[in-house]
Amino acid sequence: MAKERPPDWMPDFSYATRVAHPSSSAPGLRVSRASSTPPRSANISDDEDSMCNITNRCSPKAVYTMVSKLSEFKKQLIRDIGFGGILDLPCINKVNLRLSAWLLTKLDTEDSELVISESRRIYVHERDVGIVFGLPCGEIDVASMDVTSEQIESIKSLCGLNSKDGRSFKGVEFVLEKHLDDRSSRIERDSFKIAFVIFVMGHLLAPSAKYDCGNLDFWGALKDTEMLERMNWCRYVYSHVLDAAQKARDEMIRKNRVTNLYGCHLFLQVLFLDNVDIRGLNKKHNILPRISVFDAESLKTMATMCESRDGSNFNSFVGLRAPNSTAYMRHMYQSVHNVTRRPVTPLPHTPLPLSSTHQGPSEQLTAETYTFREHADFGSYIRARYPTLVIDNVPTMNSVRFYVCMVTFYHCVPEQAICN
Repeated sequence: MAKERPPDWMPDFSYATRVAHPSSSAPGLRVSRASSTPPRSANISDDEDSMCNITNRCSPKAVYTMVSKLSEFKKQLIRDIGFGGILDLPCINKVNLRLSAWLLTKLDTEDSELVISESRRIYVHERDVGIVFGLPCGEIDVASMDVTSEQIESIKSLCGLNSKDGRSFKGVEFVLEKHLDDRSSRIERDSFKIAFVIFVMGHLLAPSAKYDCGNLDFWGALKDTEMLERMNWCRYVYSHVLDAAQKARDEMIRKNRVTNLYGCHLFLQVLFLDNVDIRGLNKKHNILPRISVFDAESLKTMATMCESRDGSNFNSFVGLRAPNSTAYMRHMYQSVHNVTRRPVTPLPHTPLPLSSTHQGPSEQLTAETYTFREHADFGSYIRARYPTLVIDNVPTMNSVRFYVCMVTFYHCVPEQAICN
């Protein structure tokens, strides 16, 4: 079940140091290099059961339906292999495919970032997958576990899958639905554990492009159920997300639209909506795994708030939440694009209801004490000085507009006028 964190909680990052680029643990080498400039967003449907020419295999609804039928004994077996976070998956009947396509085209596979704009980047780390879904992030790389055809047949036999069923989810579902209790044999328990990993990978975490069948590239990790919790499932899942992003970019270049979605794009939705500032809709980062607080209504409402008026993108949010206020790895790692910039410590603010009036200026910050080095600093100053004043695209002003605004700000506009 979901666990509430104490106020001073932070993930255990004792193994890591803050770096200026994605670490070796961010699996960027498994995909081809791509340009840092994202293509335009796709014009596709909103959800998975809309009438649109799009292929989508990521189905959290299928996983939720299966999990809701499991006995407590079976759920404990799932917790034993480190997949207990999946038990907290809420009922999500529909996935906003247009948001997923947009996010996949915004994911820079070289720098491991969601590039919303030049000044708004969200660093993504493989361990963020564990923060969202509560998956094991062990020391053994799933991709390093080779599997022979004989071992594949052995796993099929262990799970009761005949050659006709093969990788079919129907055969896996039969194994998951078989009765289990404390009198069940070790083989029966192992069969259930393996079948559950195959099912959740195929329907949610790393879906295959082929209908009703899963990938085989992780079956080497299934040879010993005692080792499942020691596998780095976060890296495996994220590598498929990177592959999906590359395919989405390529498709945008060829067709100017995305028609096929791969990988766990739901992960990108949760990470994106959990790291952008939507004021009153922001969720507290005191519950893990994060997916447990993102039900269907939350995903729909937050996505709507970020969507532009013409529906072409989802960048209509106030800004990014401060890295040190989130549960994600971006508070430990920074992008290479942010190294040369002067760090600005965001001032905390309290989200206000829509009917509230603007607060007065911050008394701790003035134009005389703030150092302006580039035109983007003007937008940073305004947001820090007047935290509840909504101003869009200030950092994107050209140099002429910047200096005009600076002169106006210093000499012409009283602070009282700005507040009002």
